[in-house]
Amino acid sequence: MTKNDDGREWAEELVRRAGRAARQARGKRSAKWLSDETAALGMRISPTVIAKLDSGHRGANLSVPELLVLAAALNVPPAALMFPDMPDGEVRRYPTDEPWNSFGAYNWVSGAEAELRLDPTPPGRSHKSAWDAKRLIDLSYMISEGREGLAEVESQLASAARKGSAEELESARKKLQSMRRTVAQTIASIKDLGGTVNEDGSDG
Repeated sequence: MTKNDDGREWAEELVRRAGRAARQARGKRSAKWLSDETAALGMRISPTVIAKLDSGHRGANLSVPELLVLAAALNVPPAALMFPDMPDGEVRRYPTDEPWNSFGAYNWVSGAEAELRLDPTPPGRSHKSAWDAKRLIDLSYMISEGREGLAEVESQLASAARKGSAEELESARKKLQSMRRTVAQTIASIKDLGGTVNEDGSDG
């Protein structure tokens, strides 16, 4: 980043990468096609804007809503538009960052590799919010896996009931009770951190 550019050079590079990645993901389909796809998702991005992204002439202008809608229209993860040169293309996640490889930056955005900067903080502030955010991400993975496990064990229980196997039925019941306790504990931990969780067992 050059002095006094307020991060603009970094932001412009990010937008150029995202525009190039969107162009590649679109393939031979036209800017109008992509514009129509974004319109179908509830927010039209005009062919003119898409053409500017294609050519790298959109400056530093790419809003979060635009990024999300473009990613959905192209059926790619938003972070893959931001950091497309995976795995080893060099990027900076923010203007003063040290160089990272693109895959590491992608994982950082997704929360898979959350880096908590625990520098000295001003009086009255703490790192609790950063730790809570990382913990919520971990717990979200846990609850998703737990729900999948519950569905699998419930299927095993139904199968054992159909077979009339008392031994298999008892084993499945014990496993189900254990997994329900684990899921309930995970839900309680998420609530303690202020997270939002559906207790009906759905991920949506």
